[in-house]
Amino acid sequence: MGKRFAESTLGRAFVTLVVMSVAGGVSAAEIDAGFRTSYGWTDNAGRSSTTTIEERLITAGFDLDVSEQTRKFEFALRSSFDFLHYADDTFDDELAGGAAASLLYWLVDERLNWIVEENYGQQLADPFAAETPANRESLNFFTTGPSFLLPIGERNQFGLEMRYSQMDYEITPIDNDRVSARLSFDHTVNEYSVFSVNVRGREVEFDDSDVVDDYEVQEYFVRYEINSPRNTLTADLGWATADSAGEEQEGYMFMLEWQRTLTPRTSVTFTGGSRYADEGDLFRDLQNSDDNVGRTVDVDGEDEPFRNHFIGARYDIEATRTNVVIDFSWNQDDFKFGSPLDRNVVRAELAVERELSRSFSASMFVDLYSRDYQVIDRKDDDVAFGFSLDYEIGQSWSAALIGQYFDRNSTSPDANYTEKRAFIRFTYTPDWGRRTTR
Repeated sequence: MGKRFAESTLGRAFVTLVVMSVAGGVSAAEIDAGFRTSYGWTDNAGRSSTTTIEERLITAGFDLDVSEQTRKFEFALRSSFDFLHYADDTFDDELAGGAAASLLYWLVDERLNWIVEENYGQQLADPFAAETPANRESLNFFTTGPSFLLPIGERNQFGLEMRYSQMDYEITPIDNDRVSARLSFDHTVNEYSVFSVNVRGREVEFDDSDVVDDYEVQEYFVRYEINSPRNTLTADLGWATADSAGEEQEGYMFMLEWQRTLTPRTSVTFTGGSRYADEGDLFRDLQNSDDNVGRTVDVDGEDEPFRNHFIGARYDIEATRTNVVIDFSWNQDDFKFGSPLDRNVVRAELAVERELSRSFSASMFVDLYSRDYQVIDRKDDDVAFGFSLDYEIGQSWSAALIGQYFDRNSTSPDANYTEKRAFIRFTYTPDWGRRTTR
């Protein structure tokens, strides 16, 4: 582990703990927390196509979500971590999981605020190898900076955002610092919608600039936003340029995120766009949009910007006894500065939770995931399936029986594998961690 990564990890942990302490001291904070331990078995710990190794796992972990919004600040934290012990020593013990936190604080009401964002998690060290403890690396993405707002009359205002970010990798040698700024002119169309003209730029400087080329991205776009009782929409349209080592690429940019409340219990979300992005952008976006914040993120760990085209659709049902999520996404990473890792990624997920009685509940998921590399002759099709049967033991404790199955079918025969897992898990939910307002 590099010195900078170790130092930044401690620093981010300290910042997160301080922010959590501030939020925890506010009487209206909503907290969802659970602590768990489990004992499990796998028939293919190394996810090998040839040599399968059975292993017993002992785990201990927690989920902690905190959210709070007042007149002075907005705070949100999602975190999920597990300590994994491999009883037969196939792998060393490890801490896996992730956290996404943000804090917005108004230094001057409606004029000046300061934001802090932190994303910590894991990615695949080798994108072509299966996800195992030997192929996960941790990374941090930390951002902070001010936003200034200057009203001009009742309907218009100028805005200026300035951000400094630091991204640190445990293994991959592409640690970098980045600065960005956005200048905007906003016009309030009505009580629900705002139209704005924007100029945004960012510069990325790598620690090892002699080996890795720094780059910058400039964007010029208009934005239309709606925030009404049933619709939340943000749409950007404009032009963008990317410059790396003196070579410039340019093209249109388009971003759309629209959430529509259909009924009090159902909603749909549509996303789409085309932009110049990098692996840091992709890591933060994928982690922030994932219901499982601790899931290992599939990014290639490249050091150059690329064209990212994407489409997504999601349908949510939150009924009294049943929750359903149907999620589909398509991503195309088109590298313009020499990398051969162009790829199409398609994901489809179904998750269902059902309360069977006051004490029993059941859940299941199906995850279909396909990666098709356009330059390299490689395609991976992954299938994951799982179920859980849960029983509440009193008010604070619950027990669950969990089964999981994983299968990869690849054009590279050595990458094929199947794995079956079974766990028994016990979870403790404290009184202060039941989505209640303190």
